[in-house]
Amino acid sequence: MAKLFVFFQKNQRKVPATENAYLVGGGASYVLNPQCSYSDIDIAIPVSLSNTCMPVKTIFDSIRTSVLELIKELSHGVIDPESYLQKSILINQEVKTNFWSLFALRNEGGRHVELKFVLSIPREYIFFSDSIKIDLTNFAKNNRVPRKEKSEKENCVPLELGSNQKAGDAEPNGNVENREYLPSKISSYYKDLKKAISDVKSRSIDTVEPEKIRGGGFLKYAHLKTKGFVDAREGSDLEQLFEGMVSGFRQELKDSKQDVLSQYVRNHFEPHHFPKKFKFLEELKSLCSHLEKRGIKDAMKTRIERIHKEELRKMAIFRAANRHPIVLPLLDFEYCSNGAHPFFPYL
Repeated sequence: MAKLFVFFQKNQRKVPATENAYLVGGGASYVLNPQCSYSDIDIAIPVSLSNTCMPVKTIFDSIRTSVLELIKELSHGVIDPESYLQKSILINQEVKTNFWSLFALRNEGGRHVELKFVLSIPREYIFFSDSIKIDLTNFAKNNRVPRKEKSEKENCVPLELGSNQKAGDAEPNGNVENREYLPSKISSYYKDLKKAISDVKSRSIDTVEPEKIRGGGFLKYAHLKTKGFVDAREGSDLEQLFEGMVSGFRQELKDSKQDVLSQYVRNHFEPHHFPKKFKFLEELKSLCSHLEKRGIKDAMKTRIERIHKEELRKMAIFRAANRHPIVLPLLDFEYCSNGAHPFFPYL
């Protein structure tokens, strides 16, 4: 997190449009419910034009430069920082409701970190359980507050002593009231925070207007089911949810120039996590009956079988080689140690 703090300091001098940061996605859900698994550390950073006269393109060019400089620091002066970018995406549509960039920082042996800079986006979540966001701004900027000033009504996570802190930082007399803490607020992209938190804690699947989501959330639904999530709806309400998800999924298949299923498997599973891939494909196959009304059931089954065969072939090659491929050195993310997370000890 100290590295993120340095990044904020440098980035704000160049790009005053970025001021806040939020932990989102699976990591945010995990903070509320440790039974929720997550594969990446997703950090959303809103981009505001209120404090700058810079053109939008210049802002996002500067953001990219700052991210590459951050990678150099994390990787101890690597010559080619772009080699650490697992993904680098800029969505710049003519309609101003969809303008954002994403940088996925490779961290072999630990959690990958995704930095998402958002000027505008049609929708920030798929299911209610994805809508939680935890404000990291005070962590990143190191804005400490005396514990005695903590408001009882404030929804915050106190700073605890973890393995990344120095022993000398502890209070000699054990006086907790004299310690400082870093306040954090939990909120939701969905309007009903209580509903979002409830779905996270019960690991339930529910949403509104899935037909307006890119891909309808259909593939993610299957993925969540393999993780033990349960339906929040039943009967006709569940069928209505499926109709919306399938509608959005069919539209994505129609519009996308890439193989949607192959892309999802590639982006959401580690290359050598074959059992998890097979479990996902099996779950997806069991859901194909919902695709029949839209006329894409047979085509989807064919895709699933093809990818299943490809993964079997990859697994055979991997087992024959009996070794992991050469990987890049680790990025210096402090929370990728075996010790406690510096700010969320249960992460």
